[in-house]
Amino acid sequence: MKIVKFDDFIKNKELRDKFVKKILNISEKKIFFLLKEERLYNIMFSEFSKNISCAIDLLKKYAKQIRKNAKVLESEFNTLGYKLMFGGTDNHLLLIDAVTSKGISGAEAEKALDIAGITVNKNMIPDDARSAMDPSGIRLGTPALTTRGFKEEEMKLVAEFIDRALTNSKNEAVLSEIKAEVKKLNEKFPLYPELHNQ
Repeated sequence: MKIVKFDDFIKNKELRDKFVKKILNISEKKIFFLLKEERLYNIMFSEFSKNISCAIDLLKKYAKQIRKNAKVLESEFNTLGYKLMFGGTDNHLLLIDAVTSKGISGAEAEKALDIAGITVNKNMIPDDARSAMDPSGIRLGTPALTTRGFKEEEMKLVAEFIDRALTNSKNEAVLSEIKAEVKKLNEKFPLYPELHNQ
């Protein structure tokens, strides 16, 4: 990477155009339009900086909500008597001992939840006596749900769905009911709302 002095940057039109094209990721025509408009680069950089600041603020809010959602799941599962590894979570993940909590393996829990329309991963827990293909635990993450727009109230429902599914892991009728409820909840939070409004 070549370091360029600011004075050289201001004097060199080709360098400025490359920078604008690379950083702002705009097409040739848009760059031509901006240059034709005789917009000052300091204004363009100011707008770019403002957009970056807004993006950083949004990312911070998103990250905080991910963690809040994980904490709600932690609280709900503790209330329901589940054994959480490491006492809970300090990030976006929860690791639950399914064998101790519900008497089913992580693989069985993953399969039951999949039938119920909920995606989790089977996962080994510390000092797991079971194999990696049929471990004792399941791993839950909150980023995907947070991206959909789920907040604390929805996370309580998610915990309730998971508990019902694991309690009834062999009952396909109950798992189908839960799947319908999961689908109904997801419809309130479409993944790409702009596509649904066309």
